[in-house]
Amino acid sequence: MKFTYFLNAFLATLAIASPISSGRDEETDLVARGDEEVQTANYKAVAAAHPGLQKDKYYYFTIKNSLPDKVADGDAESSTELQQLQKNLGFEHIGVLVGQVTETTKTKPGGKKGKGGGQKTTTKDFKGFYIHMTKGKDGKTAQHTSVWSDRGAQSNQKIEYVGTTTKKGEDKAKAAAKSYIEDHPTYSIQDNNCNSFAQAILNELK
Repeated sequence: MKFTYFLNAFLATLAIASPISSGRDEETDLVARGDEEVQTANYKAVAAAHPGLQKDKYYYFTIKNSLPDKVADGDAESSTELQQLQKNLGFEHIGVLVGQVTETTKTKPGGKKGKGGGQKTTTKDFKGFYIHMTKGKDGKTAQHTSVWSDRGAQSNQKIEYVGTTTKKGEDKAKAAAKSYIEDHPTYSIQDNNCNSFAQAILNELK
């Protein structure tokens, strides 16, 4: 009888000392810790065009601008030329955006006696290059490859998803932009405009 009493008491002590955690406990811990996700303006802009972006993958898009947007990088196209492009193409200017989705996570260090720490902040970003062609004052073509920063809130631009690529594809697109200008040095609104250039770059990314 005494043996049974002591055995039950021992088992009860083990149950108290070693509780079994549940998935719900882990979820509560995550909420209490305050983890958060931050999306940059670049990421939001491309995610709106293509939901389901995946970390570390490369994607490419077109960016189309409509009047009355102004074409950047010293474009010398006249108002008449831009209006004609808008009429013929449905937009006044087009460029190619190619880049990679990145995610970085930082953990907040703990406070005194290790309290208040462990919160994780994950930042999702799209690090891309914008590649496009303009007309120079001398009537020659000029290509521009620059680090992209979303300006959607300030312009009539439309970002359209085209496909996935790789770092090699991104490098090929940059090289093709330079080669295109060498082979097509003179601007023509009929057959050597911003869209002619963009289609050549897109072919390199397919």
